[in-house]
Amino acid sequence: MVGIGISLDEIHRANRRRSEPHELIEYPLLDLGLRRGDCERLIAEAGLPVPPKSSCFFCPFRTVGSWRHQRRHEPELFTLSVQPEETINERRAALGRDDVYLTRYGRPLAQAIPDEGSAETGLDEADGGCDSGWCMT
Repeated sequence: MVGIGISLDEIHRANRRRSEPHELIEYPLLDLGLRRGDCERLIAEAGLPVPPKSSCFFCPFRTVGSWRHQRRHEPELFTLSVQPEETINERRAALGRDDVYLTRYGRPLAQAIPDEGSAETGLDEADGGCDSGWCMT
């Protein structure tokens, strides 16, 4: 059995058809009728720290604040986040295609989110979250 933690808030992401022949996909939060807020409340009531929303460390739906935090507090992870963008753009260049970026600012991640020693970019902090579900994480 594979338990997938999708809550009622994200029911559109649930898809019981995506499984390997040896897997049995279950959605326990859906079966219990729980929303994200319900999960947070239950965790807090149990005296446990409420975890932040999860996403891939290089998720293009991260906020600018999240990217800045990663660059400042997890520089090795930020370096790893830059690599997929660079690899994709190297391959796109070989095909004669335009660059693509992990942020909406039309420039490479390392430039869009400068290190603390660089001047501020003036970028909007509220550039969306990871609620779209498009990456399916």
